[in-house]
Amino acid sequence: MVYNKLKAYFVENGIKLKEVAELLGISRVTLSYKLNRYRNADFSLKEVRMLCRRYNLSADEFFLI
Repeated sequence: MVYNKLKAYFVENGIKLKEVAELLGISRVTLSYKLNRYRNADFSLKEVRMLCRRYNLSADEFFLI
């Protein structure tokens, strides 16, 4: 699963990928890998929780956006 809807959510809400990467404590390249599932990279549960908390999303919304 590629996170196309999550990427679109960031764009629609003016959220910069640099901001998201800084929140998660990862590089923009690593964030891109995770968003695109490059080499099966994926978000950890801790990262999902951080994103949901920061952007007021439920876990269901995170995975279904």
